[in-house]
Amino acid sequence: MKQNILYKTLNLLSILLLFIGIYHINILAPLVPGDDYLYQNIFPDNGIYGNQKPHSLTDFIESSINHYINYNYRVLPHFLLQVLLTFPQWVFDLINTIVFFILPFIVLRPVADKFKDNYIDIYTITLLLIWLLHPDLSWSYFWTTGSVSYSWFLILQLFLLSSFYLKWERGKDISSLDILVAVFCCSSNEAIVLSLFIAGGVLAWRDYSVKAVFDKKLFIILIVLLAGGVFMLLSPSFTTRIHNTYSGLKESSFFSVEKLMRQAYFFFRIGLFALLYFCLKQKTYQFNSSRFLLIVLLVFSAIMFWVPIYETRSSVFPFFVGVMFFISAVKDYREVRSWSIVVVLIISVIFYLNLIEHYKHIEKPFERNLKKLNASSDKSEIVYLETFCPLAMNSNIMCDDIYADSLHFHNQSLSSTFGVHSVIPLGAYSIYERNLKLEKAILENRLELLSNTKVGCYHFLNENCLENIFYTKGEDVNQTNIVVRVSAKPDLLYTLILRGANHSFYHRLLDLLPLKIRINFLDFLERDRKGIIIGENHYYNNPVYNIDKYRYFVLSYYSYNAHNIVGEPFIFESEN
Repeated sequence: MKQNILYKTLNLLSILLLFIGIYHINILAPLVPGDDYLYQNIFPDNGIYGNQKPHSLTDFIESSINHYINYNYRVLPHFLLQVLLTFPQWVFDLINTIVFFILPFIVLRPVADKFKDNYIDIYTITLLLIWLLHPDLSWSYFWTTGSVSYSWFLILQLFLLSSFYLKWERGKDISSLDILVAVFCCSSNEAIVLSLFIAGGVLAWRDYSVKAVFDKKLFIILIVLLAGGVFMLLSPSFTTRIHNTYSGLKESSFFSVEKLMRQAYFFFRIGLFALLYFCLKQKTYQFNSSRFLLIVLLVFSAIMFWVPIYETRSSVFPFFVGVMFFISAVKDYREVRSWSIVVVLIISVIFYLNLIEHYKHIEKPFERNLKKLNASSDKSEIVYLETFCPLAMNSNIMCDDIYADSLHFHNQSLSSTFGVHSVIPLGAYSIYERNLKLEKAILENRLELLSNTKVGCYHFLNENCLENIFYTKGEDVNQTNIVVRVSAKPDLLYTLILRGANHSFYHRLLDLLPLKIRINFLDFLERDRKGIIIGENHYYNNPVYNIDKYRYFVLSYYSYNAHNIVGEPFIFESEN
């Protein structure tokens, strides 16, 4: 009895600690230039940059109509986002934290009766594993705009999917609540809506082939999903977005290989949830009961393979479908191993502390920028802001900066929201200003006097050869600029990428992979994708913070069209 009480206490303590930790990160996670500020204003009749706050239902409806026409076709998630952005930030952070803890309930919904005797145990281990294995916490959860589209509405999407599963496996009737959920889902995400429509269609076809009758409520759901999909496709903003995103892309064998690699990687991430089975004692499996979820996984993967760009946040829905797949395959088990809760909790705390360390680096510059913007009210004023993303080199850190071009989308979202003429990076932090200083040093022959690594002429793209790598001191005490000189003029279809391998155990494991594969998982350090041209040489100037935390760096050309590494990557050691 005492052992059982201790076990339940451990579960509740784990949930409480994770809740506090996630809420803490939500508080620290900054609003990101772009959508997070764009949605604070009423979308205008023409364009996307508004300058008036919504105050009434009429304002929100007007904004949503203009938003549908001019910017984005996912109406309901962004309508909700605009409403929520009128509340204090802590309200959003609290709701967003609660959302994360609702997701395991939805995932467990189809099989809740299997675990009714030990529900809190299976809920806790599922929650902790989702926290550790989630494929994109940064842009689908901690990002304010992304969290509504990819986490909040995920609850509804998974709820509807679980209802389909219960009808497929147990013959449970579709309810009126499911129809209502479908109404809210139908304009949330075109790929997910299409997947749910196909899954529902397969379910309706199977029922009709067995019973020779259509489920009326299921038929209504299919009509709702179809109508929502057509509604999104008919938006003028859909055509514009497709053109802006995919124009210039071309299919190639390299592109297809890259998409296959992405699919393999995401399936690997989903497969990691099989670790759940090591946490269960005396379990038995019945994978036949998961066939329907496997169909959904394969359908969504086929859709995303067809889409030219498979963003990481697009893998969140199939990840949770995969979680449902593994959980529903458990036919019976005795209990969750107590040691597994302890081990996973310890790893979760370490993971949290790692994220906090990174978010603290970007918290102060973000607050300084916000203070400057709030203090500026002159419409003719140019506001100089710090950039801070180079301080946060972690794939789970949500960060995006303003650009040297004051007309860039990120910059204009801030200037329109705060009513200033324009915003540009502070001189010491601007790539443009940094390159001006670099150009002056080159023209005055001062660059050759700096510490550099001679690499000769290393051919890795046609006739382009890598000539020198220079290390220069940055304006910030912890900043070092890595300057790369290439004896060729730039091609707009290519860019030079710089990646870093740190001292972590994870990056040491990556050393086992071939360099062409490894480079995709190292820290992204390229900040200057255009560079400057002087004479017959092309220079790329990339600031690296805390350079001593990297064991080595990797350079390579990257093709925008092929979405692939071009030539052989070049590896060189860090020079402190």
